[in-house]
Amino acid sequence: MEPQLIQNIDKKLTNKLASIAEKAALESGKYALENIDSEIQIFSKEGKKNNLVTEIDRRNQKFIISMIKDHFPDHSIIGEEDKKNIKPQLHEIAWLIDPIDGTTNFVNRIPIFSVSIGVLFKGIPIAGAIWTPWMSEKNLILKASFGNGATINNKKNKIKNILSSKLSEGGIATLPSKIENYFKINKNKKEFIGEKRVLGSCAFEMMLIAKGISAYGILGPASSWDFAAGVIIIRESGGEIFSINNKNEWERFKGFHDNYQNNYETIEHIRNWKGIMAGGSKNIVNFTTNNFTPLKKSK
Repeated sequence: MEPQLIQNIDKKLTNKLASIAEKAALESGKYALENIDSEIQIFSKEGKKNNLVTEIDRRNQKFIISMIKDHFPDHSIIGEEDKKNIKPQLHEIAWLIDPIDGTTNFVNRIPIFSVSIGVLFKGIPIAGAIWTPWMSEKNLILKASFGNGATINNKKNKIKNILSSKLSEGGIATLPSKIENYFKINKNKKEFIGEKRVLGSCAFEMMLIAKGISAYGILGPASSWDFAAGVIIIRESGGEIFSINNKNEWERFKGFHDNYQNNYETIEHIRNWKGIMAGGSKNIVNFTTNNFTPLKKSK
């Protein structure tokens, strides 16, 4: 059951939001892929040499913002590459942009990165799109909106509700590199963790879950813009998303703000949000959250 706040939202509106996100993500992703082998400018953020941003990140964000403003000039927009102290317009609908999720992979010419554009209504994901490079198809685009389902390259998408036993039969799981720092894993269920993969792009990992390649993922710690599109895509594909609450317990993800108000404090809370999520089929997510006990707060 989705939060009451979005139960009566206009499905035509959410579909339009998702369509704009899809178009912007696809064009930005194509541009990034075309330039992956180019000599591009690389910068470090906040003086941290391992926190990278490229001219492609910045170009993509500008392009995406421009497209959003062409259609929804009054909406709030939050981008990973925003300048400090920027104050977006206040609106109950907010766009969250990650112009390249997996910049380190991109810089090193590893084609495991993504463009992620999510749309929130009062802090709750209602629409979104993720672009990723993908083998023979080159461009994989996932789109979803509340009440309208999810698609991958324009084909309806559904996540199979597989049993946990599949995890002991070679099933893939995307997990944090130091998962033992975050969770105590039930020792009697360790064979059901799955084959661990660490990929370096949260949105790419959520694509793998939606596509049914990863049985599940423990995702993060990551930011709101890393998750926003993937949450609605996985849910509209029939999957489930849990997060860790302020009591350090798993619960069904409700949104990026518990007490949403249309002010700058709320915007900054969403901008600074960091956390861990579990995503996958409902059976697998229930099994995982019952057997991965959080050791410390994730945000």
